[in-house]
Amino acid sequence: HHILIEGSREETARFALLLGQALDGAERSWPRARQNVETEARRRAVLARRQALALQGAAGEDLAGPREAWHLSVDVATEFDELVPGPGTRVVALIAAASRERALSLCRRTRYPLAGVALACHEPERGPLESSLEEAGATLVCRPGRMQAPPLGWRQDGGQRLAGLLARRQGRAA
Repeated sequence: HHILIEGSREETARFALLLGQALDGAERSWPRARQNVETEARRRAVLARRQALALQGAAGEDLAGPREAWHLSVDVATEFDELVPGPGTRVVALIAAASRERALSLCRRTRYPLAGVALACHEPERGPLESSLEEAGATLVCRPGRMQAPPLGWRQDGGQRLAGLLARRQGRAA
């Protein structure tokens, strides 16, 4: 769960403030559900690592919600060799990628396959950026807010996850 921003650390920090406000609202409407022990342990490990980096002066600016309902870290793209998935559960890394080239370079270097990308950009730029992200391995490129509703034929990691699940469920119902 990364948000790469084509801009400076300051611009990314401003976006983090807006996102934090939105997450506060989401927490009021839909409180973060209890997680299983493994998921919560992964989440706590990430938060502890961020806290340790902050104590060493090596972390960017972090924001957190009440009772750690959400956590946002603000870093600079040059601090990453590759993108490593976070634990989810409203823990998000916002990365200031000073240029589009740096952001796309990071998208090409991920620890695990790049499955879905929500792309916010001006309409004339959409086509070329989608192509670049697909070349980087993204199997779904959509507008923000649409990632939770991928098309039935989406081939995540080579398999038709949703279509296959639907076919299995229909097979049981018959």
